[in-house]
Amino acid sequence: MPIIKSPVPDYTGQTGSVVFVNGEGFTEDANHIEWFKEHGYEVVEDKPIKESKNTTQKADKGPKDTNPEDKDPEDKEPKDEGPKDTNPEDKISGKGSGKK
Repeated sequence: MPIIKSPVPDYTGQTGSVVFVNGEGFTEDANHIEWFKEHGYEVVEDKPIKESKNTTQKADKGPKDTNPEDKDPEDKEPKDEGPKDTNPEDKISGKGSGKK
């Protein structure tokens, strides 16, 4: 957003719909910006934000180690493994242990 600098460096107040604090105000309204330029205000346009040159992960790098050796595995959140089987059966024959 462009910065509008007042000709009076310590001006604090409102001019039009732009609020100034210590001589600086902000607006994106093109009509306001043009008016301020015509009336001796300095308009400082935004500098474009530079994007990082490397925005993708290199193919030869794997994912970060989520549990470094110096970290206790107990510190990790437990995985939801579902309910435990309290009465195991022989999964192949379908027969239980016979105990109830």
